[in-house]
Amino acid sequence: MTKLTKYSFSNNFLFYILLFIAPFIYYIKYTVYGFFNAEVVLLLVSLIVVAFIITQFEKLFGWVGHILIATAAIVICLSFLPYFKTNTTVLLVFFIALVLNVFLENHIRTILSIMLVVFIFSTLVFPIKHQMSSYTEHHFPVKQPRNNDLPPVIHLMLDEHAGIDGIPTNIAQGKELQTELESVYNKNGFHIYGAAYSHYVQTFNSVSNLINFSNKPESHYYFKHNSRLTQNTYFKLMAQKGYRIRVYQFNRLIDYCEPDQYPIESCFDYPAANLNSIKGLGFSTKDKFLFILKSYLLWSHVYAMFQTSYQYYLAPTLSYFGVDIPSWGWYQARTSAILIPVIFQQIAHDVKQHPYGTFFYAHILGPHNPYVYDANCQLIKNPRSWEINISADPVMNTAETRIERYTLYENQVRCVTKQVQMLLADLKQAGIYKKTIIIVNGDHGSRITENLPVEKLKKQFSLQSYRDCFNAFFAVKMPGIAASTSFETKSIQQLLAKVVNKITGSKISIKATNPYVYMLTPGYHGKMMPLYYDQLLKSKPNT
Repeated sequence: MTKLTKYSFSNNFLFYILLFIAPFIYYIKYTVYGFFNAEVVLLLVSLIVVAFIITQFEKLFGWVGHILIATAAIVICLSFLPYFKTNTTVLLVFFIALVLNVFLENHIRTILSIMLVVFIFSTLVFPIKHQMSSYTEHHFPVKQPRNNDLPPVIHLMLDEHAGIDGIPTNIAQGKELQTELESVYNKNGFHIYGAAYSHYVQTFNSVSNLINFSNKPESHYYFKHNSRLTQNTYFKLMAQKGYRIRVYQFNRLIDYCEPDQYPIESCFDYPAANLNSIKGLGFSTKDKFLFILKSYLLWSHVYAMFQTSYQYYLAPTLSYFGVDIPSWGWYQARTSAILIPVIFQQIAHDVKQHPYGTFFYAHILGPHNPYVYDANCQLIKNPRSWEINISADPVMNTAETRIERYTLYENQVRCVTKQVQMLLADLKQAGIYKKTIIIVNGDHGSRITENLPVEKLKKQFSLQSYRDCFNAFFAVKMPGIAASTSFETKSIQQLLAKVVNKITGSKISIKATNPYVYMLTPGYHGKMMPLYYDQLLKSKPNT
């Protein structure tokens, strides 16, 4: 074990080629992107070049160098595959790979090369689980007859849409945006609740508690081992009233479609992550190459570990000693917001086809990041500039990045508002607008914040951070509610309960309490601790 087995450049080069391209081939097959696109071919060639460089680099070292380089390469490449995405599995793979390299030397490379050839062949030939690559609609038989005496109800759950109070007026064009939102919604007959808030900063907690008119202190309370809801009081009450239900949802976070429990006649699923979304958008091969590279790197748990360590530990430590290093920018490759116009078009079509006796519930990932549209819904043509609300979690914004991201966010809010206006115009043209009840709400704030609501950092959490994280848009158009704007501090649960009581004649009761929000716990699981609004008013400046 102290002498290096006879070195063969060709064998080692082949080993590294197979090691690097195997997980990439799996990735392309999973994303259904296609192997014969120029950007994919370029990435494969790039991986072969990397394999060549590492094989040459390895020649500079002796036995110990070979062992460590091979071990590191094996761990990194396996970290791209499913089931290798935890710290525990990475450490386990490192230990096993190190032992095998030490005791089997270059023989392990031959064994692994054979295994990699089999893996690549099976990946190419046999079907594997695919990423959802396009939107689909599922239709279900419904026994409940359609009640054409019931007015249509449309609920637009606009993910990450901040309320009027949640839009800062001292940066970007916040004041103008507040005025625009009030003008658009008030003129169309909506009452806006400008100080509405969510108890939760995370979608799965906020939405699941909203539709059950509850405020559970336990994270993931309404889910069991998957994204399916265990309870949906909202749908139950609407069904009891006589409504058929049409659902529009994204496929990863919350699954509302339970046709066995509720009279759901269709479920429109669209992908929250879809690499194919960047096709046909006029991007250059270079831009697609870089976007796919970024998306692929984010699959690696090792990459994520190094990125988080760099952002969360190294950068702040060096900054403390007066040394500033650049932010590690490749932290997102989401595509969900691209489909915002598609979803609105589908809703407008369906409402005109099935206007009466139908409840349309749409959870739309817009204005949710990434920010891909300008104020006129024109796609930002450089996908490398698509930002999200915070950098690599858990590193927060600086004052500068917060301004930059709010500018992009506000434009996407304007785009979404234009889509809402187009939907309203379609309903007016079809002659069904006056009778239609419409609810528009966000599930939490923009989350473009310098401080997340983390329990251990509660003392740093300011009133402005509260507004960034928790203030949520809520507007409703229905008989008996005047078209105006009010600023009572009410939870979105209280407001939706009021609306649903009017629609269904139910008596949902939510006890009025001192307004509060939940702080995040380690791992974002378990019981959450409340932070009361009056504590922020008394002790925190409005920054």
